[in-house]
Amino acid sequence: MARLVLLGVFLAPLTMAVLGVSPPGGGCLWRRSLGVDCPSCGLTRSFLAVGRGDLSAAVRHHPAGPFLFLVAVLVTAGLTAAAAGSSLPGRLWRRAGTLLVTAVAVATVEGWLLKALLR
Repeated sequence: MARLVLLGVFLAPLTMAVLGVSPPGGGCLWRRSLGVDCPSCGLTRSFLAVGRGDLSAAVRHHPAGPFLFLVAVLVTAGLTAAAAGSSLPGRLWRRAGTLLVTAVAVATVEGWLLKALLR
């Protein structure tokens, strides 16, 4: 059951990106509350741009967006395989999970800093 929940968490933004659907609520709560971009501000728009095939717009919205989109696709594929009963994703996660989580966190923060410096 937990695998299916994780699959849904990763599949929702990918589906939104491919279909070109914007998230409900009208944007980032952090930005509305604090007046500054959060580390993930622009990622939804970046994912939507990747889904349209517009990589230059994706990078403008969030420099790490295309990389994180690829990670989301790979994680979704792994979760789908795990939900179908394959043991390969579990073995790969045990070997590369920490590295993957670290890479996603670093890419998100680096993209945030890069956007802040270029404004």
